[in-house]
Amino acid sequence: MDRDYCNQDLQENIAGIPTDQFTVALEPESAALYCLLELQRSELSHVQSGQKFLLVDCGYRTVEFTIMEARNDNTATKIQATSGGPWGGIHVDDAFQEYLLEIFSYKLLASLSRNDISDLEINFNILKKTVDMIDKIYKMCLPFSLRHAVKPEMLIAGRLKIDSKVLTAFFDKPIKRICNHIQDTLFSFRLHDTSTLMLVGEFAESKILYETIQINFPNIQVLTPKYPAGAVALGAVEIGHCI
Repeated sequence: MDRDYCNQDLQENIAGIPTDQFTVALEPESAALYCLLELQRSELSHVQSGQKFLLVDCGYRTVEFTIMEARNDNTATKIQATSGGPWGGIHVDDAFQEYLLEIFSYKLLASLSRNDISDLEINFNILKKTVDMIDKIYKMCLPFSLRHAVKPEMLIAGRLKIDSKVLTAFFDKPIKRICNHIQDTLFSFRLHDTSTLMLVGEFAESKILYETIQINFPNIQVLTPKYPAGAVALGAVEIGHCI
């Protein structure tokens, strides 16, 4: 829940939960807590108390940017209203669907069984997390019903070959918008000296997103926790343990 105006007492009364066993965990604070605890446990890096950092929550549909300030108890507080836009991982999936329509007919794709569609989605989700900036050929498993409809030269052992230039283009639009908004946020709030950016959310599992941000902002340390997609939930659990 990320609503600054939420009425905690009302939520408690509705749920019938004792006041000493209930708290509202806001998304930015929860994700930031998880990231800071991960840093402390890894001992690889550390965010000092009072240090400001940019938390970028890259979800499937939207990306949210929040300026946070670290405290001395490994928590963080939001010091600026969250901003963002519809630049999530769904745009990568949309681009992939358009690519499939270039290879296969709409009629064939529409005739796929639910299992075949599920397999296709799972295989692409696995693939897109591995895409990086290295020029190479990627391979993705296809449902059996699609293998016979593709040109033989596009297959390797029954798997679809996709050139890195084609695949990375799927990410271009959302990543460009994300990088532009990072730049705008740092400039608008005069955070040129900000040295840390934390990436969380499902889309944050993308290697090419991480690498592109690093290249565009070489003076900023880009950090991603072990489980970026679960950062909000895991952070909320940590907050719950402190009640």
